[in-house]
Amino acid sequence: MISIKLLEEDDTIQKGQWCRPLVFMPACGGGDEYQATATYSGGPINNFKWVPVERVIGDCWFGKRLGDLNDKLDHPFEVAVGDIPESHILVEK
Repeated sequence: MISIKLLEEDDTIQKGQWCRPLVFMPACGGGDEYQATATYSGGPINNFKWVPVERVIGDCWFGKRLGDLNDKLDHPFEVAVGDIPESHILVEK
């Protein structure tokens, strides 16, 4: 068993952390299709594995509370700090 440290709502987002979405988002057209990458930024979405926070969350959110970010989004994130096992990290092609 492994343990990881998850940020709480009052913790701040910093570069070097890891994130993943808590819910899946349907493709822009709706229906039952899902995208794996964001249309405009090319960043990963709809994944269960962890990605570097810099790939997903914009610079304007670094130093801000996780709760503030999640309050602004329809698709909240969980953020972890520290070592994440390689088998739990999303490998981007």
